Amino acid sequence: MQKTLSHHEKQRLKKIALTERKRALVLERFCFENGRSDKERSSLRDIGKKFGYSHTHIRSLRNRFLKAKHYHRFGVPYTKYTKIEGYTKMLAPKRPGPAKGQYTPKRDEIRDAVIETKQAYMKLGAAKIGKISGVNASHPTVHAVLREAGFENVTMRIGKVYKSFEMPHANDMWQIDYVELGTDRTTGRKVEFLSVIDDKSRRMLSHTVDVYATTDNVLRILEECIEEYGTPRAILSDHGTQWAANNGGDTRFDEWCESKGIRHVMGGVRKPTTQGKVERWHGSIRREANLPGEATLEEYDALMSQYIEFYNETRPHWALDLKTPSSVFCEDR
Repeated sequence: MQKTLSHHEKQRLKKIALTERKRALVLERFCFENGRSDKERSSLRDIGKKFGYSHTHIRSLRNRFLKAKHYHRFGVPYTKYTKIEGYTKMLAPKRPGPAKGQYTPKRDEIRDAVIETKQAYMKLGAAKIGKISGVNASHPTVHAVLREAGFENVTMRIGKVYKSFEMPHANDMWQIDYVELGTDRTTGRKVEFLSVIDDKSRRMLSHTVDVYATTDNVLRILEECIEEYGTPRAILSDHGTQWAANNGGDTRFDEWCESKGIRHVMGGVRKPTTQGKVERWHGSIRREANLPGEATLEEYDALMSQYIEFYNETRPHWALDLKTPSSVFCEDR
């Protein structure tokens, strides 16, 4: 069954038809000048300038679609050009595979898988949708399918590019920071999540939401992470009061790190880019986790658990060559 062509397809086919007409006019120009000596004929550059082609492309069209008969008249060289048989069917620009707009069973299969995956993960772009769906198709093909189906492009975020660092192995360093998820409907307090992310693999190691961002909760959550994933060599944090002992503050975090043989590294003051990976994770939560502005603690916990599983196990990561954080973490341990 022939499917209705999209606006993009109609424009593409219109452009092909225009190209065919221009190529036919180029060939007519050569034939029209039969009877002129080779010296009197228009040059390849002149013809190319008239039709918007390079002189090398004009030569290619001439050699491909015209037969040339060379002769002399009174010692003056002439050339008579005639079109090859069936040339009109060859004027359209060629492309591999089935003609655009002609849907094959394989393309239908790709289309169905891509659209189903996109409907489940609306915030992801074509490359990640193609990876998750498992289709054997290029990024441009997946992008074309999504565009034909009417999905809007997921644009890349543009900003200042910073030089990135990365630890060589999993558990070499964890980055930690708190992020606010919303408001607890029961108590009216802000719901906090302690992000503990592995620097090498970007795997999210923590999964606990709370309304208290305290040193006690930080130590409890880190103990749970160590029990499940092992002890990191270093922990990178900002200067938050939960772990920074500046100006006579709470020293328990540094004491805990020392007891575990963990080096505590703090980023520069007002330099969030030092913790770029955990900040990027916070951005992913805001864009993709679909968290409400207000809910119960249990509802936030369920939503975060669901998103963390997707982030770790399913969602490809550009910095990991479109591998998942869990696969890289397990490979490197």
